[in-house]
Amino acid sequence: MTNPRGAGFAVVTILVLVAGAVAVAAVAAVQPASDAASSGPAAVAGAAASPSRAPDLTTSPAQSDSGRPATPPADIVAAEAPIGSDWCPAGSLSIVIEGADAATGHREAVLRATNVGSSPCVLDGYPDVAVADVHGGEVPLEIVHGSSFMATDPEPSAVIISPGGGAACVLGWDATDGRTAIGAVHVAAYAGVPRIALVASWDMTSHTRIAATAWQHD
Repeated sequence: MTNPRGAGFAVVTILVLVAGAVAVAAVAAVQPASDAASSGPAAVAGAAASPSRAPDLTTSPAQSDSGRPATPPADIVAAEAPIGSDWCPAGSLSIVIEGADAATGHREAVLRATNVGSSPCVLDGYPDVAVADVHGGEVPLEIVHGSSFMATDPEPSAVIISPGGGAACVLGWDATDGRTAIGAVHVAAYAGVPRIALVASWDMTSHTRIAATAWQHD
């Protein structure tokens, strides 16, 4: 005679074993997908941080043509002579580049200073000039005081500028082979006051010699 209780126990045991096998298969099937999903973002992040990634040029420092970081001209240089108490303070002048000209292989540009203050003031001597390349780095030009092919130096003298009035000086140099290495001219009315940067595109190289005349009445 068959024992009904024993048969029922056997059926239950078989069902439990079958359910366990199904659960193990389900875990095995799900586990690879879970691993792939968790490794996906990590793989992308790793690629983004790879050393072979192209640099962000928008945040790279400016560089000169030699590949070294560009060093701009100094904001201010030491005065060459005692500054007179009646000399035009930097904030009272507006300086612009005007009157660029060329002739037989020579170049000139006019610096014009206008008194935008409310009182007369004096300019006496030569402007302070430096130049920068298109990357902003200073170009080591030879800058001298005196005459050039394009202009005669009037020699330094006290030039009194009334409000609204102006003074001018001429920068002269010889033309180069046509290469343009200049992006800006940094100018002060005289050494010892802050320079301002004026946009310029002149055919100069590091071997160019610039002659600057003294300030004279405009």
